[in-house]
Amino acid sequence: MKEFDPTKPVQTRNGKKARILCTNLINDDFPIVAAITLNSAFKTFENVYFFTKNGNIIKDGTPHPYDLINI
Repeated sequence: MKEFDPTKPVQTRNGKKARILCTNLINDDFPIVAAITLNSAFKTFENVYFFTKNGNIIKDGTPHPYDLINI
């Protein structure tokens, strides 16, 4: 698998649009902040999530649909 590069365009592992807001949050475990575009029956909106430097939403690296991957 390719190494994650937060300077390049990203999306979630399950194909949702994502944009990185910050890569230097003062947080040793989750320094990346990204907005993920979600859809409900009534509207489209963004939620903010925190990620490891490798783009993982879970610290131990267990694959998750919201992990960030390069497009």
